[in-house]
Amino acid sequence: MLETIHARLGEDGLTNLVAAFYRRVREDDVLSPLYPPDDWENAEKRLRDFLIYRFGGSDRYIQERGHP
Repeated sequence: MLETIHARLGEDGLTNLVAAFYRRVREDDVLSPLYPPDDWENAEKRLRDFLIYRFGGSDRYIQERGHP
């Protein structure tokens, strides 16, 4: 049986990965302007929940936002 990314990294690992990504995005001259400056936390939560779901974890993203 294949191990899922979620099983390997866990929710904490995926949370840390997404947080590291957004730390870099906030400083990026090209990507940063694509995000509303007052919505960083929600953007990070949406991506985190989506990746957790897609990689085999909780379906919190689907419950809150519907199927992508």
